[in-house]
Amino acid sequence: TEEVRAVYLGVLDYGTETSANKDNFIHRFYADGEEIVRIMQTSVSADPETHKILRPKVFLAYNIFKGGKVDSEDRVERLVLPENLPLLGERPIYYSDLDFNCHLNNAVYGDILMDFLPSEMRQQSMKHIHISYVSESKLGETLKIYGGYIENGDFVLYGDHERGLSFSAKVQLHEKNWL
Repeated sequence: TEEVRAVYLGVLDYGTETSANKDNFIHRFYADGEEIVRIMQTSVSADPETHKILRPKVFLAYNIFKGGKVDSEDRVERLVLPENLPLLGERPIYYSDLDFNCHLNNAVYGDILMDFLPSEMRQQSMKHIHISYVSESKLGETLKIYGGYIENGDFVLYGDHERGLSFSAKVQLHEKNWL
């Protein structure tokens, strides 16, 4: 465990572990013994020439992960979005947003989410952020961003481009505000 300084000006304990079948890495942050952030990392492999995503079994060749089925609590589920969310705005894809494969860099989706969150939500500590990458966004495209609160108080947001859904996201707030 290592020490990490956080916005709330306290000390966080940080731990990393693999899931039961070692297909995902789970990063956890604790404050005062309570888990305040959990990040699950899943990985994909792409052919460097065609940029096509390869089947998950290619990871087995690296002897990093075990094969097998992912436990239900370790699965990353696709978000189910309510219909008729209002249009919040548009976001063009700029050259500086691109990754090595000339697609919108995964980190930029988080920036877009934060840019379109209601300001009152950005002032609170977030317990859970879930981003599903559905279809790559490319230079020159414009994402139409839709979003709103759902019944349980979470905020959902998604971005569409001319080819369909690009990404979806959900933010859940902490009951205790750490900011």
